[in-house]
This record gives sequence, structure tokens and C-alpha cells, in this order.
Amino acid sequence: MRRILLAMAASVAVTGSASAYDWRYGGTSEIDARRQSQRSSIEEGRRCGDLSWREYWYLRRREAQISAHERLATRDGYLAPYERRRLYEELAQVDREIYRLRHNDARGWWRGWY
Repeated sequence: MRRILLAMAASVAVTGSASAYDWRYGGTSEIDARRQSQRSSIEEGRRCGDLSWREYWYLRRREAQISAHERLATRDGYLAPYERRRLYEELAQVDREIYRLRHNDARGWWRGWY
């Protein structure tokens, strides 16, 4: 009986402390999910020919820049609100660039772009 009570108390303590953790404190899961979505969109544009090779490499370079900015912002273990806002603004700008480049007339060579 004592083991059961001890196990229950330990599980309550662990779940209680986990739920007390504020997910926004230094977390980058939203940023990582958005970057993954952008990466998928870029790769899809490359595969279907919506992006020329120059556009593809430009977007990959922008992706690397954002990754470097995220590393710099989180090097102290905490993502401050102004750093988060800056990363969100950069991600929004890249979203617009992806849309613009995927919907212009430049195509991959297999779709008539030379």
C-alpha cells in the first residue's frame, strides 16, 4: 500500500511541475514548426518546378540566415520577447518571399525556364 501511495505522490509531483512550466519561456517550438512549413513549401516548389534554381538557392540562404539568428537569440537559453518578435517578422517576410517567388513566371528548366 505504501508503494502505491508513494508512486501516486511521485506521479502527481511530476505532472504538477510539468504543467507549471510556461511553454512560452524560451521555447522555440512555434518558430521551428513555421520554419519546417517553409522548408516544405520551398522543397515542394523545387520539385514541381515553381522555383528556378536561383530562387531556390536564395530561399535556402534566407532560411540559413534565420537559423543563424535563432541560434544567436537562444544562445543564453532564453528567447526574449523582442527576439521572438524579430524572428516572427523575419519568418513573415520569408513567407511573403516564398509566395511571391512561387507565383512569378520563372520556372525550373523542366517547366520551360531557361
